[in-house]
Amino acid sequence: MNSSRIIGILFLLLGLGSALYCETAPVPAASNPSIAEDANNVLCITTPQGISQNFDYDLLRQIPRQEVKTTKMRDGSIILWQGFRFDNWLKDNGFTSFEQIKLQAPDLYQVAISGSDLASLEAWMVFGREGEELADDEVRILFPGLREMNWLRNPVRVMLENEIKLPLPKSFLLMSKALGELKLAQDPPPFVNIRGNFFADLHQAYFPAGAQHYLILTKDDLKSILDYPAHLQKAVLEHKADGSYSMKSPQIPGGMWLNEISYIQAGETALITEDGMGELIGIAKRLNWELNPDSMVYFVTQSGVLSLPLDKFISNKEIFGTIISFSIR
Repeated sequence: MNSSRIIGILFLLLGLGSALYCETAPVPAASNPSIAEDANNVLCITTPQGISQNFDYDLLRQIPRQEVKTTKMRDGSIILWQGFRFDNWLKDNGFTSFEQIKLQAPDLYQVAISGSDLASLEAWMVFGREGEELADDEVRILFPGLREMNWLRNPVRVMLENEIKLPLPKSFLLMSKALGELKLAQDPPPFVNIRGNFFADLHQAYFPAGAQHYLILTKDDLKSILDYPAHLQKAVLEHKADGSYSMKSPQIPGGMWLNEISYIQAGETALITEDGMGELIGIAKRLNWELNPDSMVYFVTQSGVLSLPLDKFISNKEIFGTIISFSIR
């Protein structure tokens, strides 16, 4: 894991419950937009308390615009956008008490950013590019300091939430060995030309009964929290030719499937790859584990139970493939 910002991509599908249903509610005085009657032309904002408000895009377009520059990572070209600071607009309208923000597009694609990261970023709602209105009444929320994969087109929901926090696992299992104990399926439906494990088998074999929230980290620094069964019951962990694992699910948009998974946690149990074991310090920082220089790793191999200080454990990568499970104390 590198030290880039904690950015997560998360998903919500059908059955979200009444807390996210946007109903008519008083609009903060600073915002001016009225409650929209056309559900296709509104932005729904939901607070951690489940209170939802609709904001009319026609009136949001009337907010005075400023210009912001972004740089394409691919070729370094500069793009000028026209819109307003969305993070400031949220504050002006009293939306301040939350730990993460989730943006959802009409196709259910979502981007999530922690509140602490948002505090050090600029967020913009833009309607124009290079002095011209975006085509087809398009709206974008962009973060100039982040890659475009963290931007969103035509947001329909903004969900202000408190983060789901998971404890330091009591048991870490080496992912390759754990998956090796499960049935490997060729072309698991509805997918073809892949080999993988059904997530339902993983759920049943290794995680606590009734586990609902799964935290998944990827090698390229994405963090996702997915629900079982809503998102993962029909999911498959694909075994790639390079030895990495990808997650595909017909229950979530294909554009949000995860590649190079390094860590999966539910409750106090985690599966981790050898690459992830080498990045335990980074994972600990991302997940706010309370470790210290005296933390010890107790690991199980075919030879028995051994122990090493955390820093020495991480530096002894040659032993990772021999480990069945471990704990940190």
